[in-house]
Amino acid sequence: MNSDFSRFDGVKRSPVLIGRIVESISRNVSTSASREAVRRDVNGSGGAMAESTLADYIDAMETIFLIENLPPGTPTCVPERG
Repeated sequence: MNSDFSRFDGVKRSPVLIGRIVESISRNVSTSASREAVRRDVNGSGGAMAESTLADYIDAMETIFLIENLPPGTPTCVPERG
């Protein structure tokens, strides 16, 4: 996975951090978790990842389509109950 990131922009990133960010985002699927909530989750009790670092990792993941932030949607039809 790390080679995909460095191939697109030449920046080496931590595979451990990539995994922790993906895990946090996965735990927060279908929620309105902010980047700050993800950052706190990834940091846990022993880390201090900067907001800019998280933003860089998320931008890189979106660029290679590992993650995709979808806009909220409204269903066009609601099934009838009965």
